[in-house]
This record gives sequence, C-alpha cells and structure tokens, in this order.
Amino acid sequence: MGCHPHRLTLRLSILAFIATQICPIITSATASDFRVPRIDGNVQIDGRLEEPFWSDALHLQLSFEVFPADNRAADLVTDVRIAYDKEQLLVAFRAQDGDPSRVRAFYSDRDQAVREDLVGFIIDPFNDRRRGLLFLVNPMGVQLDAAIDEVVGTGGRNLVGAPSEDYTWDAIWHSAGKLTADGFVVEIAVPFSSLRFPQSLESDEDQAWGFMAFRAQPRTQRRRMASVPIDRDRSCFLCQAGQITGLRDIRPGRDIELDPTLTARRTDQRAGEDPSEPIGRYEDTDVGLSARWGITPDLSLNATLNPDFSQVEADVAQLEVNRRFALFFPEKRPFFLEAQDFFRTPLFAVFTRSVVEPDWGLKLTGKQGRSAVGTFLTQDAVTTLVFPGSQSSSSTLIEQHSQAGVLRYRRDVGETSTLGALVTDRRGDGYTNRVYGIDGAIRLSDVDRVQFQYLRSQTRYPELVHGLDEDADGTLDSEDFGQSRTRFEGSATTIGYEHRSRHFAAWAGMEDLSRGFRADLGFMPRVDLRRAEAGIERIHWGDGDGAITQIRYGLDASRAENQEGELLEQRIGGSVRINGPWQSVLVVGLDHEKQAFDGEMFDQNEYAMFYNIRPSGVFTHSLRVSWGDAIDFVNTASATRLAVEPEMTLNLGRHFFTQLRHNFERLDVAGGRLFRANLFQGNFIYHFTVRSFLRLILQYRDLKQQPELFSCTSDPVEPCTIEQRERRAFSQLLFSYKLNPRTVLFVGYSDNRSADGDASLDLDDRTLFLKLGYAWLL
Repeated sequence: MGCHPHRLTLRLSILAFIATQICPIITSATASDFRVPRIDGNVQIDGRLEEPFWSDALHLQLSFEVFPADNRAADLVTDVRIAYDKEQLLVAFRAQDGDPSRVRAFYSDRDQAVREDLVGFIIDPFNDRRRGLLFLVNPMGVQLDAAIDEVVGTGGRNLVGAPSEDYTWDAIWHSAGKLTADGFVVEIAVPFSSLRFPQSLESDEDQAWGFMAFRAQPRTQRRRMASVPIDRDRSCFLCQAGQITGLRDIRPGRDIELDPTLTARRTDQRAGEDPSEPIGRYEDTDVGLSARWGITPDLSLNATLNPDFSQVEADVAQLEVNRRFALFFPEKRPFFLEAQDFFRTPLFAVFTRSVVEPDWGLKLTGKQGRSAVGTFLTQDAVTTLVFPGSQSSSSTLIEQHSQAGVLRYRRDVGETSTLGALVTDRRGDGYTNRVYGIDGAIRLSDVDRVQFQYLRSQTRYPELVHGLDEDADGTLDSEDFGQSRTRFEGSATTIGYEHRSRHFAAWAGMEDLSRGFRADLGFMPRVDLRRAEAGIERIHWGDGDGAITQIRYGLDASRAENQEGELLEQRIGGSVRINGPWQSVLVVGLDHEKQAFDGEMFDQNEYAMFYNIRPSGVFTHSLRVSWGDAIDFVNTASATRLAVEPEMTLNLGRHFFTQLRHNFERLDVAGGRLFRANLFQGNFIYHFTVRSFLRLILQYRDLKQQPELFSCTSDPVEPCTIEQRERRAFSQLLFSYKLNPRTVLFVGYSDNRSADGDASLDLDDRTLFLKLGYAWLL
C-alpha cells in the first residue's frame, strides 16, 4: 500500500506534538554570554595584532582544560580577542607555550593540519544548538573548516551519537599565523557573506550567536582547552556553547559570487586491451561557470553550468576482490559539497556521487526561524544504477541522460529536537525512481536521544536494464540484472536509541528494508533486510595527568533476516579501546558470527586489532590487522582470511609531507590460496607556501590468484576466465595554487598502466590537464 500525502502530514503532525511534550524536560545550558564590540577602521590579517582596535576588542581566556582533564583550570595562557565590523567577524588568539620549540606547525593543504597545534572557534549563527560552523587555524595560518551537525551524529554503531564534523564544507575566509618567542599568534576574519544567519540581524536589535573558542596542544597527550566547561554527562555538544551578543546591523552585502572555470586536457588512450594497438589522442577544452547568490542572509542559491570535476582529486584506492556490496567513495566536488549537511538523514538516501557527469545543477538552501530547507536539481549525462539485494549488489552505467531532484525540509522542535521530510526524484527515458518520507531526532534528556526515518519508494527501470536493447546484428547491448519489468514499490524504516553519559554508552536500533525499496540517488546497496542491534559500553577516564586518558570496553550484538524470516547473519562481539601516551590508541576486538550466503550457513570467528601512535611531532604510525574465518563468495565455501593495513606519515621540516599506506589481504580455501592482494598508496607533498604545493600520488595493485580454485573456470556451459596475476598502477603529479577554495590553479599529469601475468606494465592512458578557477565576489 502506498503512503498518501494526507497520511504523511498526519504522521508528521503527531510526531511534532510528541516532541514538543518531551523536549521541554531538557534543561537550558548555563553558558556564559560575551558582548562583542563593533569597530571601525582598516583591518589587515597578518598575524601581528598591531591594529589599535584589538585593545578595545572583547578579551576572553580559555580557562578550562576539557581533555584529558575534566574542566580543570588550564595552566596554559590562551588569550582570545573578538570584534566585528560591518563586513566580518574578527577573532584573534595569542597562545603561550611553556616550550615554544615544541609547537607543532607545518605547511599543509586546507583541512589537513589535524595533528598540529590549533586554535579556533565554533559559531552557531542561528543559536539553535543543532548546527554549527567550525573554524580552525594552525600557527602557520593553515585553515580548517567544517560543518557541525548535532542532528545526524556519528556515534554508537552509526545509529545516533556524537555530532558529525564535515570537513568537506569550505568557506572563503582569511587567516594568518605567526610563531613567536613565547608561542604563536593567529588572526582570523570571517566575512558575513560566507555565513548564513537570521535575517532579523539586519535590524538594530542585538542578536546572539552560539560561540565556543578552544585550543588543541598535541604533545604526549592531546590537550584541549575551551572558553566554557564541557560536561561529559551531556551528549549535546553545541548545547554547551557560550553566546556572543551585541551583533547588530550586519549585512552580507550583495553576496553574489561568480566562479568561472577553464579546463583543458589532452589524453592519449589505447583503443583496446592489446598493447600493440595504437594510442589515440583526444583534446578537450571546457568552460564552466558556478555561481552563488545570497538571496537573503539565511537563504542561498547555487548554480553550476558545464562543471568539470575530473582529474584533480584522486580517490583513495580500495581492494574490490571478494566483496559482496558496492564500495563507497566520498564526495569531493565543490557544488555538491556546499551545504550537503542539509540533505543528511539517518538512512543514506541522498548520495550525490550517484550524479556522475552533471551538465548543470541548481541548489537552494537556507533556514528561516525554525525551518530549514534544501533542494537541488541536476541533469546527468549518464545514469548509474545500483541493484541492491540481501546478500550482494550489482551495478551498471547507462549511456542516457537523467534528471534528478531532491527536496529536504527540517523543522526545529522544542529545545534541541528536529522533525523532517525528504523527497528525491530521478527520471530518464523509460526510468523513474521516487523516494519520500519523514524523519526526526528527539532528545529525551541530556544523555538520551532517539532518531528515526521512514521512506517509501516507487521505481521503474529502463528497458536497457532488462537486456532488451539490440544492436544491428541482433546481439543484446546489456545484461539482464533480474529486476522487475514493471513499476514496483518498497519501504525503508530505521529507528535508533542512544544513551551517552560520562561512564556509560548504550545503543539499540532496528531497520527494515523491503525487497522493492530503491534509493537510486542514495547509497543503500542492501535491501530485503530486517536487522536489529544493541550494545553497551563502560567508560573509564584518567585523572588528566597519567599515561592512560581513557579506557572503553563493551559488548554488542546484532541479528539480520530477510523479509521471509530467513537468517542472514547473527553476531556477537566485544572490544576494548585504550587511549594512552603519545596520542596512542589501541583497540582489540572479537566477533562470533553466523552468516548465510547462497543457501549455506557459515560459522565464523574473527579477530581484529588496531593501533595508532604519534611518538613525535613529525611521525605517525598505525596498523590494522584482522584475521579469522571468512567466506569465499565466488565459490560459496569456507575460507580463512588475513588482512594487514599498515600506514605511516612523516613530516620533514615544515614543508615536506609523505603518507604511505599498504593493504595486504589473502584468502585461503580447502585447496590452497585462492588469492593474495597487495595495494600500495603513497602521497608525497612539498608545500611551497600555505597556498601552493606539488603533490605526487602513486597507487599500485598486485593481485595473484589460482584459477584452478575458481569453480566457474570448469563450468561446461559458460566457463569464466581468471587471470593468474593482474597488476594495475596509477600515478598523478599535480601543482596546486589556491588563493581560496574556488580561486585555484591546477596543472598536472596522470597515467594508468596495467598488465596480466608477469608482463611489464603497459600504458593504458595518460593525461595532461590544466584547470583555472576564479572566485569573483560582487
């Protein structure tokens, strides 16, 4: 039965009534208010703090050490100064250090300086304690910024939890840092044109923004100081922020940004798989345009025409062998990253990488009062489809245009709860997929929260999916993926509860995904599933002075069935996590699982260990190991698996950084070793300044298999071909100059090489590329 609009409205109204009755039991934060003075005069962001107005600015101290100590008086002096003018918010830090020679500061790309000394602040312009904006700067002036979301968190078993930090959010703002004899100084200016804030701020009425300043000092422990105390018995982080008041008559100006781009590339590509075939040359030049208009201070319109997102950011390579479900790759494209937190819901119903080659796009996002809205429309030159199942998924790409649209509405309810609605629609020639539903996050107390979502889908696949499109010679142009040839429907439901307090964490949840549910604009590669899980964890804290800062241990269990009630998997596991000296983390775990696949049941024990340590300011090492019973999904047989993933990072001086990562995996079956895979990835970066760097990326995959152990090779009807050895290599050399996130120059070279057997690696393609982008602010 479908979900009618009046029923959807009724459900939302009932939930809103329930939430308003529950939420008032939450106590208000007792945070401090700070009045910020308005200044006039020229501002130069140079990290010197020589302008006279800084002496008249609001002065704060980061008085509380919130980690590893528990709100103890900070013994480090960190002076914060805050002011504003008609165009920007101004914040400065003077951070003293007992041993300035140990300050950790390196040149790096934007959002990458996470392991260094940092100062910064969170602002909540709507003061709704649900969404904040994070601005961080290291002593060299390197910027980090992120969107903070309390509604859809990252805790528990990915049900609900701590606020998420989305570092893909990028704003245009200004910063400078300078090392000094007693520590370092940082100066920051955030233009109001880069922010959304309530339109009432344009009046003469004083308004208040949520505000919290803090500092991170990584040494043997990573100490954190804040302007307000952080109560570990309150799971809402933004609720504990202070407030800055006195803001009035601030305007974003015309708030129009035009970002024209020019992209040129030349690609040499081999026409087929035979190395003796000639290499063809293809040249292409594209002109694109992105634009942003702040219609009001709290409503923005983004548009893009003929965007080019290729060649610059290489995805982290992943091993695909013996995997049942589609692999996830994060979004990196600027247009889709803008305000993507507006579209985040408990179920992954919006995943913008499903739009592969957009011709154009429009996006409208904003918040007014208690209502937040987000919508975007795009046209894609191709159509990607993932066909989910209970035990595996498959996918295809169709060379036909499709149009996609998303509408998201979220309403603040009570003190810190929300209710929302979502509609997605994608359609093409003979193809439609529509998803609609409601969701919410209801905070029951300072430490308890419930999160839920219900979605309904309607889908009809194009004929090409069913193998009905024929070439002139009568051969089929696609394969049949076993999907329904008529319109079909499905539903998805999830609900989760989490308790998070100083000494205990507990979570429980369930999800029910019908066989016919499809979210083609999302990332949900598994359906025909009923799953429940629960877990509990005990937390011990150190005293702030010892080597151990935290110990966590707990148990969790889950059970999953298909819609017919047949067991898919059942697991119980336990883990211990220790945070120790040199910013170290050690995690050990054990899982016992029963798992069904292709009509057989497998009994498995799996062991895992992970550690990460930073023994000095320039070197980090981590190791992830898992071993135990596994399934050979190709032959439907029991197996044993070993996976080892070491990683290291090294800074040489303030300018050079390298990251080395290796993935090793092997699978042994009754007849021998089915495969052994090695995947190496190396990043080598030299930073000339805060704005420019030269980067080399190397990726190499080597897969060795025993074809005789694959049952499909002896199939008398359709025997498969398994190569004994497959190798792939990718390299990219890139020069980057970024004046800001959208005024950029990229010049680079990349190539792909491959080989089967022990032959030398042959060139498949190589590309020279140039990209120019300019942010024109009106």
